Amino acid sequence: MDEWLALTISAVGAASTAVGVLAALWQYRRNSLESRRRDRRDKAVVAANEMEVFGQDPSVKNALAMLDWDPPVLQLALADGTSRAVRVDSDLFIAALRSSQAPAPGGWPWLPDDDRRRLAEIARRGPGFTLEETAIRSIFDRFLDRLERIETLIERDVISAEDFETHFAYWLDLMGEIPSASLSHFAALKRAALWGYIDHYRFSNTRKLFARYKRATLRPVG
Repeated sequence: MDEWLALTISAVGAASTAVGVLAALWQYRRNSLESRRRDRRDKAVVAANEMEVFGQDPSVKNALAMLDWDPPVLQLALADGTSRAVRVDSDLFIAALRSSQAPAPGGWPWLPDDDRRRLAEIARRGPGFTLEETAIRSIFDRFLDRLERIETLIERDVISAEDFETHFAYWLDLMGEIPSASLSHFAALKRAALWGYIDHYRFSNTRKLFARYKRATLRPVG
């Protein structure tokens, strides 16, 4: 009898321990799931806030207008302290973003040979820039700096790549180094000037950001 009682108590104790372990595991899983849900919500809020600040930046607004419209008329703040309305046509856009950066061997198959020659000809104009060209370069420097920051936030897991794509999908398709079949109004020569500028001035995080979404290739820049 004593032996049977001892075995019963032992079995009950083991069962109680097992139940306690299972309860602890269930609570751990529940807390883990809740933590992940909170983390996703927090990242979504950070992404929304970042994109709101991004979209309110005057330089970002002007850069996006130059990418989406041809030609936009923009009020540009010039280095001589004046401000004037400027019609930013394709020629001015390409001249402003000119650099000596050439496509990588076999790169940019979407760029026609005539456009390649024209891009090289524009690059030979030298380092001097007009007031309007300088203002446009400053706008794109600020715009690309913002994209560099976003890639850093994604890398550090502060915002999720999915949340950023939700907010920026149109622009990823429009201005990507790899053209989108659904958006064709961004001219090949302007695309080449933009990505030449990105590479020449080593906006490497911008290239990494677009490569995340298969809108650019990953390769050394500079």
